[in-house]
Amino acid sequence: MEHRFIYIYAQVKEDDTNLLLIDGYLYGNIIEKPELERNNIYKREGVFTFSYKFIDKNGKELFFYINKDGSWDFIDVNQINDNVVKDFKLEVLNSNMNFSDPIYYQTGISYIIDKNNLNHPKTGLIENERNIWFHPPREYLFQILELNPYPYIKYPLEIGHE
Repeated sequence: MEHRFIYIYAQVKEDDTNLLLIDGYLYGNIIEKPELERNNIYKREGVFTFSYKFIDKNGKELFFYINKDGSWDFIDVNQINDNVVKDFKLEVLNSNMNFSDPIYYQTGISYIIDKNNLNHPKTGLIENERNIWFHPPREYLFQILELNPYPYIKYPLEIGHE
């Protein structure tokens, strides 16, 4: 299976609070801010488990399984296979993903999808007083998430606030 990568860049702007903004959204924490102002939900070394079901165009619920060669295939939710992925984990790391300017960073995270593979890809998330934003998983079935808007929550959290 051949892998191809697509890189998308955006214009970087800074607002009056000196926070890194890309297209008006916050994508970088500032390293001088105390750790207490960041990562109140996604705390260092925390692990979050996400479950999912893929529903095809006919309404059939599916999981996927990982083949020995690293490729993947859909499987009915009722079938049994040792490599079926029924959920995945997001692990918050103690390390950061740094930008070219070392003052800005994203908290390092890793998605654990293939439990048999000890080398999990690393990416980043932002959690601070203004928002939560993170990269989705980008392996196997979840490759398509690279093309969708990334999870983003803007504070303050209020009923009716979108």
